[in-house]
Amino acid sequence: RHTPRHDNPRHDNSRHATAAASHQDDVWGNRRDSRAPLPPLLAGIEVTLSVEIGSHHLPLAQLLSIDPGQIFALDRLTTEPVNVLVNGKPFARGEIVTVGDRYGVRLTEMEGQSSVEGLVE
Repeated sequence: RHTPRHDNPRHDNSRHATAAASHQDDVWGNRRDSRAPLPPLLAGIEVTLSVEIGSHHLPLAQLLSIDPGQIFALDRLTTEPVNVLVNGKPFARGEIVTVGDRYGVRLTEMEGQSSVEGLVE
């Protein structure tokens, strides 16, 4: 079980970038090296990982008339994987989990992004 670090949420993960290579198949069945060593200049770049659980489309007039407590059903079933984004771009899919008293995401499918190209702005 993973225990989150509470002392510094933006701790340096660059040591993970040079870890031993780990091979896995992406969602298209292509073999990829998910932890290839990065050049030191790139290893320290911070990215934002976010999770998208669904969306709801509505007219602007309805949006302007909402009140606190209103509930909107999202377009995704609770059994469907969520989208994991890096800097707003698709990176993986996963399932919501709890990590202590926080939300977490377990990655279940990678999007086939075998390099940092396109992820770093």
